Amino acid sequence: MLIFKIYPIYEFVYFIGIGGAMQALLPPDTGIYGFPHYRIFQTMVSHGLLITSGICMTTVKGFRPTGNLSGG
Repeated sequence: MLIFKIYPIYEFVYFIGIGGAMQALLPPDTGIYGFPHYRIFQTMVSHGLLITSGICMTTVKGFRPTGNLSGG
């Protein structure tokens, strides 16, 4: 999405990715791992980049969601 500017992937990330990533970041479940563990940082970075990429495509690249996930 960030390299080839594929609009259906942008809409999928905008509508489904941002919502799911927010649910993963707001109440972080560390499980059996404590805070300074690699898996905690991996989760925070990967979900944070998903949110950042959707917002970046909206604000910087000028993409706007239409609500039509079929791509047509």
